[in-house]
Amino acid sequence: MIDESLAADGLTGRITVPLRARGALLGVVAFSRSDRPEAFTADDLILAEELTAKAAVAIDNARRYSRERTTALTLQRSLLLQQLPSQEALEVASRYLPAGTGAEVGGDWFDVIPLSGARVALVVGDVVGHGLHASASMGRLRTAVRTLADVDLPPDELLTHLDDLVIHLASDLQPAGRFQPTGEFGATCLYTVYDPVSRRFTMASAGHPLPLIISPDGTRTPARAQPGPPLGIGGLPFEATELELPEGSLLALFTDGLVGSRERDVDQGITELLRVLNHAVPSLEGLCDTVMDAILPERRTDDAALLLARTHALDPQHVADWDVVPDPAEVPRARKFALDQLDTWGLEETSFVTELVVSELVTNAIRYGEPPIRLRLIRDSSLICEVSDASNTAPHLRRARAFDEGGRGLLLVAQLTQGWAPGTPPTARRSGARRASPNPSRSQTWDVNESATERDRVPNRPLNQRCWDETGQNPPLCHCSPNSPHPWDVQTAIVRDICTSALQGPARTEQSLTEEDTCMRKPWLLPLLTLVTAALGLTAAGATPASAAPNTPLRVMPLGDSITWGVGSSTGNGYRAPLWNRLAADGHPVDFVGTLRGGSMSDPDNEGHSGYKIHQIAALADASLTRYRPNVVTLEIGTNDLNESYQVSTATARLKSLVDQITAAAPDATVLVASLVVSTSGSEEQYRAAYNQAIPRIVSEAQAAGKHVAHVDMSSLTTADLADTLHPNDAGYQKMADAFHRGIQAADGAGWLRNPAPAPARVSSGMAGKCLDVNGAGTADGTAVQTWGCSDTANQLWSAYTDGTLRSMGKCLDAAGRGTANGTKVQTWTCNGGSNQVWQPYNGGYRNPASGRCLDVPGSSTADGTQLQLWDCHGGSNQKWTTLTAG
Repeated sequence: MIDESLAADGLTGRITVPLRARGALLGVVAFSRSDRPEAFTADDLILAEELTAKAAVAIDNARRYSRERTTALTLQRSLLLQQLPSQEALEVASRYLPAGTGAEVGGDWFDVIPLSGARVALVVGDVVGHGLHASASMGRLRTAVRTLADVDLPPDELLTHLDDLVIHLASDLQPAGRFQPTGEFGATCLYTVYDPVSRRFTMASAGHPLPLIISPDGTRTPARAQPGPPLGIGGLPFEATELELPEGSLLALFTDGLVGSRERDVDQGITELLRVLNHAVPSLEGLCDTVMDAILPERRTDDAALLLARTHALDPQHVADWDVVPDPAEVPRARKFALDQLDTWGLEETSFVTELVVSELVTNAIRYGEPPIRLRLIRDSSLICEVSDASNTAPHLRRARAFDEGGRGLLLVAQLTQGWAPGTPPTARRSGARRASPNPSRSQTWDVNESATERDRVPNRPLNQRCWDETGQNPPLCHCSPNSPHPWDVQTAIVRDICTSALQGPARTEQSLTEEDTCMRKPWLLPLLTLVTAALGLTAAGATPASAAPNTPLRVMPLGDSITWGVGSSTGNGYRAPLWNRLAADGHPVDFVGTLRGGSMSDPDNEGHSGYKIHQIAALADASLTRYRPNVVTLEIGTNDLNESYQVSTATARLKSLVDQITAAAPDATVLVASLVVSTSGSEEQYRAAYNQAIPRIVSEAQAAGKHVAHVDMSSLTTADLADTLHPNDAGYQKMADAFHRGIQAADGAGWLRNPAPAPARVSSGMAGKCLDVNGAGTADGTAVQTWGCSDTANQLWSAYTDGTLRSMGKCLDAAGRGTANGTKVQTWTCNGGSNQVWQPYNGGYRNPASGRCLDVPGSSTADGTQLQLWDCHGGSNQKWTTLTAG
């Protein structure tokens, strides 16, 4: 309003305008004039209102930003580690500083997680983006890492599960009907584990900077690891690296906000961090302060996290190991070993609990595990009992109900121990391996503490499992007959005062077994045990095996004749397409290989040669096997030999020779030898039964020689599954695929499958006669990747690696500058684990998942020297790429 009644105040006028923004009244603004006689005009009022409106929005934005930043900081602080846990393996100090005023809060986090076996996990991560969303996502990922760490997964497997979680989180945030490109939601993470017993340090990275490792003498220990792709890309492997560290080594884990800024790149920041870490600072807390003061700029634009740790080694005198013979008679010896060790350590007060734990866990491992079995005691801040075996399953817990006949063997153990953790302890790992053995040992770890109050679930025997010598030698307790089920499956301590009629001494006669069995079957025993259980407030659980999820990359060579080619199927794919789909559904990255391409499937490579006999396949097998180096060969051969009556008397001998040839040319491959399918050809059928009967003998001899050869039975096919006299129809080929799939699953379960070796080959463009080519055979970073007339030169040989990279001339195929836009040039660059160097088979070509775009020949050009680019995937011939053998 215009106020002209202010003469008494010496003012000629005043305008008072309400300060409103987004429907809220924030205050008022007064405009006054005292040095000019004229009054305000209507134009002055309009100007005052405009100025006030702009000021109101600016003030409200500042208030909103301040409120959101305060909320994000509060949320972030509540989700971060509040206090470093107590543990003996590492001396740890940490610092976290949010971005400076004027910048949004990020998603950096770190964690210190005690694990079984006195080990400790150190974690640091960074969520893409800033603000409340980043802070909330950080909290979810930190919780997920802790949950997965409790399962005791190896670092590479843990990151694989975390990668799946990030993909699910991204899909949850995707609006309905809207495609969300990969990369809008993602994170990086470094997960490491330190074992003070072996001084082994294991790490795996998902796109995160690797830790700096400083030896006690001040020299830097190279990490020698390759970071995997960031979380959220999916389908790509992570690799774990293991180092042995001297005691007193300094570990520095950090986020990129500490070492990177607008004034310097990350490499310069890491160099500066190394320099500061070598300062002689008496404590890690002081070193943290020194680093933050020296490294961080005054105006921080990103959060910065630092986690420092100094390693300690556990005194060898505080670790005791014992190999256990897989014989029930070894249980009392294992218990005696444990008790003697406790006496040596002066821990006699824990003897009773430890005796129960050792008896149960060793018995469990002998019955349900596989040798070698190992018992380990660790004296740390608590007494740790570990029992490991070589089984490929781990105990899966269930809770027993009140009147279940099983699941009560560890009632007192559950009450008197602090915790149990199934997993793969370092003692069960294959020496020198980067990750767990293909048949990872299961372990059962207990923290023994007489004053424990936490009630934990524990592994036990399943219902009606036969029992023998529950505790070993001669305490007064009841046992089961070895030929009868254990009726109540109770532990020594409970029945010790109940079944007083059990015989003394280790000898077991038929009479004593009968008396013991009678004792265990007393009608009053179950109610009494239930009463004891209720009085103690105990719980029990049982264990069932859980198989590991298959994830080994498969390079499969379908090898054989016209049945392998797919004659008789409506698509020309034969058994290959349904087998490919089954393997991919299992979680395997799959690549079929061979010199031929047949059928409508997207991966049609094979070695199915119509009309070929055994000796003809043998003549070409070496070249194909050496070129492609498959880790699985599916072999179906012999039909033409029998149908044409070609040297039938030597057919099985030639088949055996072919199998030997394959295993020699591809020693790491699993060879699945299929029996011949039924036919309506009289000439074949008169020989087929004898031929098939010889295959199991050939397979057995190969297995006895240590070769990974298996028999795949095709007897499920009937004449109704034939398209003609010799070849299956679609239903028959489906049965063949199912049979080969079962064979590969069995090989995976046996630990036969190994990661395939990269096989160099030419990559031909859909533009006729052109191949993927490194310009001038250059090895410098930034060398153009182009199309050129196909040749056998080294600059046209490419290897597909299991990390998703395509490599030639020692460099990786690279989207220039990490670009994701249409038209981004493609080049070779030093392999660095970046998402711009990952390529996935897609619709007959290659797609970069980070950008969602395909490898493309610009304008469908056929000219030599056309540099490739990224472009939206459309399936055109200029985006088709075919792997060819050299030569």
